[in-house]
Amino acid sequence: DNNSPPEMTNSIFKHLSTKLTSSGYGVLRFDDRGIGKSSGDHMKQDFETLVEDAALAVELLQKRPDVSQIGILGHSEGGIIALKLAADNDIIDFCILLATPSTSLDQILKEQLKAQMDLEYLSSQEKKYLEELLVLVENSLDLAKKGADFTPLGFTGAYLRQHMQTDPLKYAELVTCPILILQGEADIKVLPHHAYSLKSAATKSSSVEVITYPYLTHYFTPSPLDNPAFDLNQAFKTPDKIYDDIVSWLIALETRE
Repeated sequence: DNNSPPEMTNSIFKHLSTKLTSSGYGVLRFDDRGIGKSSGDHMKQDFETLVEDAALAVELLQKRPDVSQIGILGHSEGGIIALKLAADNDIIDFCILLATPSTSLDQILKEQLKAQMDLEYLSSQEKKYLEELLVLVENSLDLAKKGADFTPLGFTGAYLRQHMQTDPLKYAELVTCPILILQGEADIKVLPHHAYSLKSAATKSSSVEVITYPYLTHYFTPSPLDNPAFDLNQAFKTPDKIYDDIVSWLIALETRE
C-alpha cells in the first residue's frame, strides 16, 4: 500500500479494497518496511526486499484453507513486482497491473522528466528546474552504476542498481495467467505506450486486456489539462469505473473457468 502519495493511499487502494470485499473477494494489503505499522528500515529497502515481502504475502495466503485462488494487484513499481511473482510462480491465478512500466527505472525516470518538459503550460523557470533535475537523475544513475551506497536522488545505490537490471518485459514474457492492465491516458510518469508494450510481451498469458482512461493521471485521478469534465471537487477521487472494471473482469474470469 505505502510508500504512496496521499491521493493514492486515500483513494484507490482503500476504496478498491472495500469494493472487492463487498463483492466477495478477500484482500491482503501491506505497507512497505518502515512505513505505517510495518517494521524494518525503509531506507534499507530495495527492489529485492520488496519482491521478498510480496512473496511472503503470497505464502501466507497459500496457507489459508479459505483461499482458493490468489491474484496480485500492483501499481507502478508494484506492477513490476506483481509481474515478477507471476513469472516465478504458477500458483498466481491472475495479475492486475495499474500504470506499470515496461522498462527499467533509469529509462522511466528520464522519460517522465522529458515528458514533463514538453508540457505547454510550463514557465521557463519550471522548465529550467526540470532540466536541472534531469541532470541530477543522470548523475545519480551514474553514481549507482559505479557502486555508490547513496545517491543525491535519495535512493540507495543498491535500489537503483537492481532496478536498472530489471526488465519488466522479460517478466511479462513468462506470465501464463490472465492479466488486466489499467492505464491513465494523462499519465506523464508512466506513459500510455507502456501498457501496450506489456501486452505485446505477454504472449504466454492465457488472456491480456488493456483498459485506458482519458484524462486520468498516474494515480488514476482526473487531470485538469484539456479536460472539459474536470471538477475541482473530484480532483483526488478515483472514478468508480476503475473499481467496476476490475470487478467485472474478475467476474468474467470466474465464468470462463
